[in-house]
Amino acid sequence: MTYTEARRRLSRLGVDSWRILDVCYPAHSVVGLLVHLQYKPALLSLLEKAKIPTLDTFDPLDPANLADPKL
Repeated sequence: MTYTEARRRLSRLGVDSWRILDVCYPAHSVVGLLVHLQYKPALLSLLEKAKIPTLDTFDPLDPANLADPKL
């Protein structure tokens, strides 16, 4: 999924795309969103309403999440 497509899909959920500062893909099937701290509760509420699970304790440096096992 491209950054543009991610922003488009978030917009369909009611997320203000201008409040999304960055989109990253730290692992397979995981999307990271950088937002201002003040917008976090509103974003989590919108994701919960759309039944999209959030990963509060995700660690991209955990060996289980690394794409290259040599690291």
